[in-house]
Amino acid sequence: MAREVKKKTGTNSSSGTAASRKPTLELPRIRFTIVRNYLLYAHEIVRRCWRRVLGASAIFILIMTVIHLAAIQLVLSLVHIREQQNVLLSLTTLPFTAYFLSGLIRYLIAICRRPLAGGQPEVGVESQSEGEGAVGWSTFWLVPPRAYLHMLLFLVYYYFLYVCLVKVVVDFREYEGIIQIRMVAGLFFFLWLAARFIFAPLFILDGDRNVRAALRHSYLLTTRRTRRTLLFVVLLLAILWLGILALGVGAVYTLPLVLITIVLIYDNYRSAAPERLKLLEFGHAPGQRRSGTRKKVRRKKVAKASKSGGGRRSS
Repeated sequence: MAREVKKKTGTNSSSGTAASRKPTLELPRIRFTIVRNYLLYAHEIVRRCWRRVLGASAIFILIMTVIHLAAIQLVLSLVHIREQQNVLLSLTTLPFTAYFLSGLIRYLIAICRRPLAGGQPEVGVESQSEGEGAVGWSTFWLVPPRAYLHMLLFLVYYYFLYVCLVKVVVDFREYEGIIQIRMVAGLFFFLWLAARFIFAPLFILDGDRNVRAALRHSYLLTTRRTRRTLLFVVLLLAILWLGILALGVGAVYTLPLVLITIVLIYDNYRSAAPERLKLLEFGHAPGQRRSGTRKKVRRKKVAKASKSGGGRRSS
């Protein structure tokens, strides 16, 4: 009986201490299994660093609005056909979009990596000085030329896919029944490609990869996760459009929320797949050699054989 009483009192005291503790939100321990968890984590990062995050988003939207308005005036004065105006407007604004979008993504990546460093849930970015590891604005304004070039090529590739799979089919109005089927198929295929290559900009800006390697790594990282990633893409696009429809003001919040969510998914996918990490780092399986290395080995063997044959003949 005494032992049972001790057990009961022990459980009561432990429950009392647990109840007396203040509930805390430990962000790094959240299991990322549903998109809701990603969004909650991204919202918490935006809330704790709201000055920097919303400030960078507002600057990006303001700059792109001014650039688009200036480009519209220029395009209207040069071309009078609507289809050509759309193409010329996109090609005119793509270089600026690539540069400032790269800066925004790099800035948000730095903010995301700051609270996650060391597993500490307290962000504390705003209370720290610039010299103690806080995220500087140079990350936003100064984009490396190599990263900018590959980001521009990636956006041109995406625009080409959009024109071929969606825009051409939508603008073609004959044979409406067949065109509707093609439009749905083209839109689905475009979203599928967007889901498979969604992490390519992060590999370009964070991993210092070229366009080809970034597309290959993103495709490999989303293998066996295509349906889940496609669901993420659709939901994130819906959230972004809701912010744009709210007179454009909501995009100041939804744009960094979506980008931070993509960064969190990217980090989680990489940490959850060690074998794929080896493939991403080395480009081949750990026990498998590349085709290029095989060619080099064959060349070395041929060179050794030729040298040994030449030495025997001379002797």
